[in-house]
Amino acid sequence: MYDIFYDESAKSIKIRTECNMICHCMLNTGCTIRECEQATGIPKSTVHALIHSYIERYYSSEYTAIVKILEYNKTYRSKPKSAWLYVDVKSILGEDYNEEKD
Repeated sequence: MYDIFYDESAKSIKIRTECNMICHCMLNTGCTIRECEQATGIPKSTVHALIHSYIERYYSSEYTAIVKILEYNKTYRSKPKSAWLYVDVKSILGEDYNEEKD
């Protein structure tokens, strides 16, 4: 894996843009991988790959928050929709994450 922040090739710019889109979508809505796929237009397998490679490496605080959201989704989204429909992202992440990080 090469360093996407020091390489200005079209591929690096595309990866950075997709990572930013995924972080924005996941952290602002607390959505699932499939909902992120629909919102961003990035295939589900690519969303997984970017989260667990580039976002993990270059966006460590965002990665930690996204993992919490994914764990929450895995645990609670299998329950009836009324149990999780109106849950706020801040309640999932707790006090650990500052929303203003970009």
